[in-house]
Amino acid sequence: DEAQEALFEGIELYSARGSRIAVEARADAHSDLSCWLCTRHWEVNSTSAADLMFRYHRASTPGIDDPTAHNVFVDGRKL
Repeated sequence: DEAQEALFEGIELYSARGSRIAVEARADAHSDLSCWLCTRHWEVNSTSAADLMFRYHRASTPGIDDPTAHNVFVDGRKL
C-alpha cells in the first residue's frame, strides 16, 4: 500500500552505507520486500518464523493457531 511504500522510500533515502534494517513480513509478501530492497543495493536475508524460533530455542504453543507463525523475518544491510 502507499503508506508502506512511503515508509520504505524514506528509510532508503536516509540510509547510509552499512545501515541495517529488520522487518517482519507476511510469508506471501516477503519476496516483494526482498526484491525491492535488493534493487536498491541492500544485501537481504530471509528467515522463517519457525526457523527463528528454533534458533532461539522457542516453540509455538500446541493447539493454538498463531497466524504470525507463518511470517518471515527479513533483514538487510545497505551496500
